[in-house]
Amino acid sequence: MGLFRYCESLEKVNLVGDITVIGSYAFYGCESLKYSVIPESVKGIGKFAFYECTALKNVIFEDAAGWSRIYTEEGSAAESLAEEAVADTQSVAKLLVQSTSGYYWYSYVWTKAVAQNGDLAE
Repeated sequence: MGLFRYCESLEKVNLVGDITVIGSYAFYGCESLKYSVIPESVKGIGKFAFYECTALKNVIFEDAAGWSRIYTEEGSAAESLAEEAVADTQSVAKLLVQSTSGYYWYSYVWTKAVAQNGDLAE
């Protein structure tokens, strides 16, 4: 958890390999991070993974289909994200950074849809 947390000089991330999850707080506070590529192998993004990445402007999902996010407040329902929104590199960057603060802090957990047979939904 928090693998690159507060790496203030980190500007670009291009994850490679068979990474399946970007953990909670992975890039939390990476204020210089401007660009990231999310590989097709990723099926989940934990809460606050890109929180306070204020410079994040472009995020490329190698596979934009089937994503949804769940607000971490108890009882929230999954919100499907349109493939067009996830494919828009600037819009999805804003969505990934988005969190709510106040008395309690809540974030979103992102998940990739999985069909009943275990394959990814198309």
